[in-house]
Amino acid sequence: MSKSVKIILSVAAAAALIAVAVVFGGGWIVARQEAKAPAKLPGRAVLAPETVTDPGAPARAVLELRLPWGNAVTEAAADAGENTVVSGPTAVTSAWRWGYRIWRVEATLRPLGTSGMTPGRIRLTLEKPLPGAPDGRFEVEIPALSVSEAARKEAAEPGLAAPEKIAGGGKWWIYAICAAVLLIAGVLIWHNSRHPRPELQPWDIALLDIAELKVDMTRRDFDTEEGVARLSDILRRYLTARFDLPAVTGTGDSFLAGDAAEKLAPDDRGFLRSFLADADLVKFARNPADRTELERSAAAVEALISRTIPPPEPRGKRKRSKAKAKS
Repeated sequence: MSKSVKIILSVAAAAALIAVAVVFGGGWIVARQEAKAPAKLPGRAVLAPETVTDPGAPARAVLELRLPWGNAVTEAAADAGENTVVSGPTAVTSAWRWGYRIWRVEATLRPLGTSGMTPGRIRLTLEKPLPGAPDGRFEVEIPALSVSEAARKEAAEPGLAAPEKIAGGGKWWIYAICAAVLLIAGVLIWHNSRHPRPELQPWDIALLDIAELKVDMTRRDFDTEEGVARLSDILRRYLTARFDLPAVTGTGDSFLAGDAAEKLAPDDRGFLRSFLADADLVKFARNPADRTELERSAAAVEALISRTIPPPEPRGKRKRSKAKAKS
């Protein structure tokens, strides 16, 4: 498993633990805060102003509710009294407080004549029921509105208000968790794009495979014959990639007899000829494999790979090579 994958899995696991802690801890905190600040439903709205000068002049009916975080006003509509109309939609806004939200509902009223307005009402629908609204619905009274007797103006009749749907609240913590996970994933993707993972060289891959083989060799149920075959394949793949030898498909004698084998030291060629011949006998002739001999061979292959790693290029030469590749 690569380092980047391990980092991503670790971050995802940490994010999951944080999410669980936030959900349960947040739920506990919200429950305690809601107990301290219970819901508050008003009995009647407040008019501003309480008396208008002329027929057709606007007045606002305002009411405020205190609801827990998990509840919300989803629908509000005003019904005016006699000789009065509701001008425009009923406005609903909210403000966050610790453990609850204040919901403000406003309706604009216009009396049509000098006789004023009889009491009206504002109908509200909540996302969740409350003791004062068992089915989630309740009504608030709009007080009567009077008009000056001296003024005489013709009042245009605006359109009646339609109920306004309000997006329900109470699920903010889910959105916050999703946003945090997306932010972490975005940071990881951005970091990996700026710092791309270096490509593994043939010797890096071979040494990692040998390390994994050594770990597997510690198991009680380890198959020694299978271990010999794996070590042979690791060595053949490395020689093919490093020295361009036909090591994967050819026998030990066939690829060591070629010109490319001259790139290897005489001692290394002698070890390869002996080990690969024995490995072929184990793989194809079903000869028994010795555990101690396999351990010695694994150490010898590891040492051979380490000896044949090419030296790093000088820093200045690398820069010139990169500049030349860009041009």
